[in-house]
Amino acid sequence: TIEIHVETDSLKLSFRLAHEMCHWVVAKRHPGRLPLWLDEGLAQMAGDAAAQTAARMNKQSLQRPQPPKLSGNLLTLTELTALTTYPVGRHRVAAFYWQAEALARHLHQRLGPQEFAVYLSLLGAPTPPTWQAPLRERWYFSDDDIAWLDERLHPQPADGSPIRKSP
Repeated sequence: TIEIHVETDSLKLSFRLAHEMCHWVVAKRHPGRLPLWLDEGLAQMAGDAAAQTAARMNKQSLQRPQPPKLSGNLLTLTELTALTTYPVGRHRVAAFYWQAEALARHLHQRLGPQEFAVYLSLLGAPTPPTWQAPLRERWYFSDDDIAWLDERLHPQPADGSPIRKSP
């Protein structure tokens, strides 16, 4: 069941429709289920693409600022990729969606569209490997590459110091 709350803002509606439709397409294509972070990251990317297109067509601009209170709610790469249920708390959930999209987007950029599709197929298999295994075995990701991905999940504030999760 796909449930959409009707919005008066056409850009938000475009985002939500594409986001939810992406979940449906992914579930049809990968019945083994993608990891939560990857499923939501893809849906966020689809939502963004739809909203960007709607904005261009309506001669509007789309602003997607970082979620409020991102600092203190960020997950580590290990925490993000281990999630099987959604985090608790509005700001923690917002950070999760932001980080899931960032990780999926960076992997898409690093692998390219065709290889990223292969990665999705591998993680969507009935008995999938860990999220890192194909990156290391097929695309030769090193510990430094994984650390680079982790850094992408922790944005830099205006003063240049890293935003990190509170202990």
